[in-house]
Amino acid sequence: MPANDHIRYEPEDPAPALLTVNVAFQGAVLIVSNTVTFVLIFSAAFNDDGSYAAWAMVGALIVAGLVTALHASRLGRLGPGHILLMGSGVPFLAVCVLAVNEGGLALMSSLVVAASLVQFAVAAWLARLRRLITPVVSGVAFMMIALSAMPIAIERLNDVPVGLSDLAGPAVGVAALAVVSLLMLRGVGLWSLWAMPIAILAGCVVAIPLGVYDLQPVIDAPWIDLPEVGGWPGFGSVLNEDFWALLFVFLVVSAVVAVRSSSEGAAIQQVSRRRPRSIDFRGVP
Repeated sequence: MPANDHIRYEPEDPAPALLTVNVAFQGAVLIVSNTVTFVLIFSAAFNDDGSYAAWAMVGALIVAGLVTALHASRLGRLGPGHILLMGSGVPFLAVCVLAVNEGGLALMSSLVVAASLVQFAVAAWLARLRRLITPVVSGVAFMMIALSAMPIAIERLNDVPVGLSDLAGPAVGVAALAVVSLLMLRGVGLWSLWAMPIAILAGCVVAIPLGVYDLQPVIDAPWIDLPEVGGWPGFGSVLNEDFWALLFVFLVVSAVVAVRSSSEGAAIQQVSRRRPRSIDFRGVP
């Protein structure tokens, strides 16, 4: 069995406080950048005025932080004790936008909660399901679902301030895409992990001279703030016909995401020890 001799600390080994803080800071930056990006893309897809985006941003960051901390702890099957960063992802983006367009944010919230039950079922029968839904199958499905969100991103390329060239938006998008592709395909170590934050920064750098990026809202925004209570849409009725029409789509996406996440949980067990052990499915999320 191959050995990971480069590992300095296994999950049970105590690490220096300064090193722990450094790793935690890097993980927080990665979670925040991904979560903020996907939430803003989602809210912009249905022309949100900003009230829901604030709620979604705070909620997503709180959930990501709590789940990441829970996964790194040791609380029976709820806490396997491995570091696995959690955050918002692309797979649900397209179906959530579809739900909002059909029945509003309340309907989308109900569908997300209903689809989340699949995650618990997959966790309970993971060992059996992994024989049916292999990493190859889940990987292809994951990529197809992610590709379904491409029209949403492409549509936003033409959303530029009045008076600017129509090429300004595509120029910013191409710059960010080129940077993230280069770092993820050719980067090693931290360069690959920091691909998304660096790509966002590169896009902003290109957007400023083109006049697409407005710094004034950033300057005026408070450092610490909470969203307005009225921004939360609540939940829609499960008796709504749109709910049942879209439920199957959400369940399929949730199942694919669950299997994909389980593969990542199994992989993190293998790379967290100098001598890889057999996978403990009870500790796979």
